[in-house]
Amino acid sequence: MSEEEIIAEEERELNSVDGGEEIMVDGGGSDSFRTCCVNDPCQPNHVSSGEPLQHSMSEEEIIAEEERALNSVDGGEEIMVDGGGSDSFRTCCVNDPCQPNHVSSGEPLQNSMSEEEMIAEEERELNSVDGGEEIMVDGGGSDSFRTCWLSYDADRRCDNCHRRCFTDDTRSPYYFDMCLIYSHKIKGLSTPLRKIKKHQTRETAVRAYRQRGERNRYHLCRECCGFLSEIDAESDATVEEIRRLNKSRFQWSKLWPSFYWDLLVGSDTDSGAAFHQVYPAKHLWRFIPHSIRRYWLDEDMFGREGDYYGCSELLPPSYFRDRTLDLNEFVSNINSYTCRGFLQALDPSRLADPNGEDPKQFLLPDVLCPWGCGEYCHRAIPFDPSLLIQRHLSKVQLNLSPSNGHDKLFLVENSRLDYIRLDNEQVDTVLMNDNWKVLPSVVLSPAKGLCILYCRNHASSSSQRRLYTHPPKKVGNMLSSTRPDCLSHCVVRPRSVSTVRARAYNTTMTANIFTCGYAGCDSADVCLEGKFNLPSLTLFNHEVLSYWARRDIQDLASAKVDQGKIMPDLRDQWDETARRKYEGEEEMLSMATRGATFVPTFNALKLQQHCTEESRIVAVVKLRQGIGDQETVVSASLQRSWSPVIHNVNTQDPHKYGAIMKGIKPYMGRNGNATMMLWAVVGMVSSCNSLHYAIDQKQGGHHYDNYSGYILAHVNTHYMKHRDSSCPKKSPFNGRKSASFLLGMIEKLLPRHMTTETEDFGSEERFFRFDLEYMSNLFPQSEYPNVCVCSSIEEVRHDNTGMYAADQDVFISVGKTRPDGNAHFYLGGMKYEARVVTAIDVEEGDSHCLTPNHYFGTRFARHGGGYSEWWKQSRGRGHKSKQMMKQHVQGRARSNVLDDPYPQDMPDSCFYYVCVFVKDVQPVAEEYRLDMFKSIGAQCNVFCGCMNANPLIVCGRKKERRRRCMMVGCKTHEKYSCSNYGCRTRVCEECFNGMASGGDRVTLQPPADEDDDDDHSTSSGDDAAPQPIAEADDDQLNDVPDDDGYIDGDDEEVDDDCLDSGEYSDVEEEIDMDDEDDEEQIPSSHDWDADDADEVDEFDEFDGEAMAHEDDSCCDEDPCDLDVQEEDYCCDGDPCDLDVRRDLTGRDVDVGVGDCDPYEDYVTTAEVNHMDHIYVEGPNEGGHEEDVPWTNAVQTEVLMVEKDPDPDESPESWYSTPMHVLFNQLGSLCTRFNKRIKGTQFQQHFVQTVVSTMRGFSFPMLYLSGMLFPKHFWSSASNDRSAILGVMPISCYRGKQYADGFASTLQQAKTYATVSSSTTSTDHHFVSHLYDSIANRAQSGLDSRDFKRKGFKVSPTSENGIELGEADDSRLNESLNSKQAARNLAAASKYVGFDVFVTFTLNASKHPGVRHLYDWKQSMLWTDKIDNWRHLTTDQQHEVKQSFEMAYTCILNRNWLETRKLLIEFVINSARKILGRESVDAFFRDEYQESSANVCHIHGLMALCKKELSNEEFKEFICSLQRNAVCDLILTDEIEHYIEEGLLRDVDDWERFVETANEVLSHKCDDRCKRRVDDTGDDEKDLKCRKRHPVYDSIDPIQNEFIPFLFNSARNAWRYYRNVSFTKNPVMSSPTAG
Repeated sequence: MSEEEIIAEEERELNSVDGGEEIMVDGGGSDSFRTCCVNDPCQPNHVSSGEPLQHSMSEEEIIAEEERALNSVDGGEEIMVDGGGSDSFRTCCVNDPCQPNHVSSGEPLQNSMSEEEMIAEEERELNSVDGGEEIMVDGGGSDSFRTCWLSYDADRRCDNCHRRCFTDDTRSPYYFDMCLIYSHKIKGLSTPLRKIKKHQTRETAVRAYRQRGERNRYHLCRECCGFLSEIDAESDATVEEIRRLNKSRFQWSKLWPSFYWDLLVGSDTDSGAAFHQVYPAKHLWRFIPHSIRRYWLDEDMFGREGDYYGCSELLPPSYFRDRTLDLNEFVSNINSYTCRGFLQALDPSRLADPNGEDPKQFLLPDVLCPWGCGEYCHRAIPFDPSLLIQRHLSKVQLNLSPSNGHDKLFLVENSRLDYIRLDNEQVDTVLMNDNWKVLPSVVLSPAKGLCILYCRNHASSSSQRRLYTHPPKKVGNMLSSTRPDCLSHCVVRPRSVSTVRARAYNTTMTANIFTCGYAGCDSADVCLEGKFNLPSLTLFNHEVLSYWARRDIQDLASAKVDQGKIMPDLRDQWDETARRKYEGEEEMLSMATRGATFVPTFNALKLQQHCTEESRIVAVVKLRQGIGDQETVVSASLQRSWSPVIHNVNTQDPHKYGAIMKGIKPYMGRNGNATMMLWAVVGMVSSCNSLHYAIDQKQGGHHYDNYSGYILAHVNTHYMKHRDSSCPKKSPFNGRKSASFLLGMIEKLLPRHMTTETEDFGSEERFFRFDLEYMSNLFPQSEYPNVCVCSSIEEVRHDNTGMYAADQDVFISVGKTRPDGNAHFYLGGMKYEARVVTAIDVEEGDSHCLTPNHYFGTRFARHGGGYSEWWKQSRGRGHKSKQMMKQHVQGRARSNVLDDPYPQDMPDSCFYYVCVFVKDVQPVAEEYRLDMFKSIGAQCNVFCGCMNANPLIVCGRKKERRRRCMMVGCKTHEKYSCSNYGCRTRVCEECFNGMASGGDRVTLQPPADEDDDDDHSTSSGDDAAPQPIAEADDDQLNDVPDDDGYIDGDDEEVDDDCLDSGEYSDVEEEIDMDDEDDEEQIPSSHDWDADDADEVDEFDEFDGEAMAHEDDSCCDEDPCDLDVQEEDYCCDGDPCDLDVRRDLTGRDVDVGVGDCDPYEDYVTTAEVNHMDHIYVEGPNEGGHEEDVPWTNAVQTEVLMVEKDPDPDESPESWYSTPMHVLFNQLGSLCTRFNKRIKGTQFQQHFVQTVVSTMRGFSFPMLYLSGMLFPKHFWSSASNDRSAILGVMPISCYRGKQYADGFASTLQQAKTYATVSSSTTSTDHHFVSHLYDSIANRAQSGLDSRDFKRKGFKVSPTSENGIELGEADDSRLNESLNSKQAARNLAAASKYVGFDVFVTFTLNASKHPGVRHLYDWKQSMLWTDKIDNWRHLTTDQQHEVKQSFEMAYTCILNRNWLETRKLLIEFVINSARKILGRESVDAFFRDEYQESSANVCHIHGLMALCKKELSNEEFKEFICSLQRNAVCDLILTDEIEHYIEEGLLRDVDDWERFVETANEVLSHKCDDRCKRRVDDTGDDEKDLKCRKRHPVYDSIDPIQNEFIPFLFNSARNAWRYYRNVSFTKNPVMSSPTAG
């Protein structure tokens, strides 16, 4: 056929479509388009089979056939297809009778059919469309669409996603429909997810079919049809409707089949490599859940010759667990609102066959969130998994949806790396039950597709993009010690009034006393010394693990030995046990820490250094003095528009890649803009933390007419998405300025030869505007003294002129020679690592067609410092390379030759190579100690000569124990002293002010005469105290403390009343808390002795009289000062008010205040492992065996070491201080007048002592939680030994919600409390610590007296999760009488009459939703996870059981909160089915008992429907609901009904039920329920139970009785009672009516 004949044929063909029926297909929104498709009767040799025609048909026959085919479309039915929203488009899809040799099989026509047969076949095919089945599909809102799909065919596949429907059950979530569509009706989307070819027109499709055999018809599944169908040109859809339709086609619900198929067979558009060539095919197959693997299993690639040979439906096991069927069944049971459905959902074992297998439990937090949280399946939130899969397949660039592409990777960058567990990695479980594994989970729903499940706390983009510190997985088991850590830099002393206690049916939790005051609020104290005299198996195991994995803990143990605080043999026990357990287990520990995140020490230091409001940048800006004035150039101090450092969180990665590097934009220049330098510089700054900080510290400050401030703001706004982008007031450095503006700022530093048109030199450099001189102009030495630009690193390495020195932090080489060899060099003994390598090349072609944008770029970056592997990103003018960095795979051969090679994929020849080298140095405490002292407001002018860098700190001694100043002739008491243990350097305030007034650094030498310390001494020699030594000026030590920086107790203090005045915003000075004249202001330390902190949790109940009393004789400066609050505590001068000891027999011995302990000043231990209860040979010469002492109750033969030679010289570190001191003085969670609280003198001493413990590579104060709880945060980073895994830096403890982009205090606390792999979620004391941090932040800026009166209440809308309680709220108790809610309900009762009062209390052993937890605990099968359980002593087993009870209560409480919500919904919605009356109104509330630490109970009021019933009839109905006796709970005539319903198995089951009810529900009278009725002195007569007996206290026990109560109320009260119908007037028959 000629071209003219083909065109004429197609015109006739397309014009004949008007006989076809119109088919509606939803495309999203209200859009619509039309597509004409035809029926496919599966007849042989169809004309549109997709194969070229053979010579058996003439041209005339082909033309006639096509005419008949297209003219016969009028038999089609109208089909509506849902596309999302209210959009619709039209497609004619046809029925498929599944005859052999399908018409669209793609095979060529054969000679077996005559012309008449083919005509008849086409007629049958197109006329059979009316046999299609009509299906109703919800399209969103109130719209619905009718869709007629092809009938089910097990052999039919979707031509795009290659799925084959393996089930014909239309109710199955895995069933899908299919339709037929023309190729020219396919949307020409430029995405690799489209696997079928698009033809522009029908003519093109026919021509391609005839000439090349291309297919022109496709089968598409429902999802791919919505994804790929195009709008008809003649459609009447509006532009807005078309836009919404095109946007909706990229929804995950339509893309997910195409994405998973592309994951298996697709390729990287950047490198061209197939995914299964980069990753093993079996690894990719594991991302496919088992439930959907049958879609693709019969593909050829699973055959013997295929890439996926060996993969099956079950092997290898999937990373994801499909919960679709479980969730659907659970929701169906709950929504049935029947007792059987409720039990089937929450307690399936109750209905299961007792002789069969245990049914699967659903109500468990066994869904693993990508951030490590454990979530309940029915509360989890479904999300598109494509970004998360890309995060775990970082070596390739997956083909993602344009609407959820690589530019949104920041949403999942900080998720846990170990979310996908390796084969040799431990799997989380709930309560160590292997049947309750916590796994990544997915669900399949028609509305959202196959989605991954997130926890509710990470369901928003605001929470996902933040920086989280993930703790390491716990080694061994998930049990945490019930005691606080002792081997820690600061020891936590919880104010526990009750500990975990297992009872018959329930377990009570730990209860701590929470106090609130002016300076903060908390539920624990902290001290610097722990007690090691009480044996604890679990705590010893924690200590051994942290001792092995944390270098700072090893240094701490050695320091305690040197100071005589512990015996050397105890340190040796830790060391020997750790070596025995963990030496050679490096791989196991590496897997345990894999995925944990940490803040590098350098970043933590800089964030703390710059976290205050005073830390600002100096900038030259243009400002107007007034409205209408001219702008003037001034130097101003501004807040940053950026974070001073980047890459604030790194990942523990055994493959040495670390956290994901940020991909940058390609910066496509317009109008001839040369963006090569902009792309290179942004790539360097966004990848190199040291270079970023060097620009931040620019000498002379930033300038409004210079690029430095703008590029930092640009990088932080566009790439550091974890931060909230903002531009401070008066700052010109706005990160949202355009790239063209930023390029203009950079080009102001162009070299002269690039701006002169007549210059011939370097025409290519001038054209692209890139060379060495240009780079040098950007980083001049005068402004960036720590940055050096050179032509080659070889120039630096072989420098003999002294031009390059090791004081440089960053070297940037710009040259044309490809770097080779090792990617590091040494200069002056310092190692410099290559952190960024950029290769830039220009495109080849006609110079007249090229623009400065025609260049290629490849940038490599790495974190360095042990993270030796590279990340890679390519740049080109196309869209093949996305905004992401991939993991670069280094060749083994290259890695074997060089220990640190450059990236292998770096091009051999380029236009320019740019390398950034950074000094690799571990921060040393001595270099940053002064910065830390400044950050907490300490002085940095007067130092002690006994140490290199420690300034004098505020003295923490009591007034009566303070020594005289060491200066000659001075008799004033000390105010400052040396922090070194045992050093006697000290000065008074007057002498200190004289030394510090000059601004020079002054160093004092310790006194030589130690006898001059006595407070009663009246004279001293000339050499008793040396004169201060003035040193040269130090630019880091010019800060002189304010006049009120360190004041004595006589200074005036800020009144708490000022908090309500609104005038605190203008206060300049910090708040000093040195005085404590107002008892309402400062909650001081409850300075119990360390033994109290260890033993207080042994008490069953808190005895206020025994534990505390008030003493008015306490001095203001006493470190034992106590806050006088509602609870009265003791402050007797001696911090040891109550000492609980344990003697060798195991009995508790109370040592009163007046008792004397002869061994109080000694540390006691034995030379054996104190965990082993055996007889050993003692250290005495006699060699006879003695019991190993447990406490200070020792025998004289035991070796003892004095704490301190002189009790009067004991440091005050043996005392404690409230926890809020660390929150608000190390950090600044709670502030007053927008300033940090200074605290008392002892509190200042305590904080400064903590800072002074920074030595060597130990920075404990930077990581607060790690300093307090090493049992949870047990490991340091492998490549940064000072950083602690899983701990937020101290800089996050401040008022800003998302400090430096870190998760808020509330978000991080929720993650800690629900993480499934760490003991942070099973420790009551740590959860209390989290609550304390949240409460201090919530209290900031508000009057503390309000919190003391009203307390806190939960607030879903508050950023802290809690807020100030209501004025009418009382303390938590069982009564509603004093609640405002109760009064509101009483007032409403006139309009809403509540008929039923219900109370739900938890019996953990029987209640649905929690019973399976109790049964697992009681089974003791969990002890199989405890090492050497059978060989443990009775005491050790009891301790382990206590630890398990604590973990159990954490899960129990969560399960109960979920169960009670489902229970309330069940009661409300099932009232008609169960009670016979529907519920009209209902009110429920959770309540807690103040005196016990039980889970909440529920009180409820319900109003039932009273239709057609009179008052008397309704009263009888209400009475019929009551069952006041155990025998009436299930009447004998109801047993058969309960058995038929499946609620009882048989009569024996009913008997067991009655027996249990008789045991649980029977009232047992105690003192709590008795009331006094007489005063005879005989309690049996005087006291009577409040509960009325249903028989003895009734007139007629078989009748419903209404006995009026006697009230003695005021006359006005009766009037109100009558108004609300609470009473009636008395009559003769009832004279006491009420």
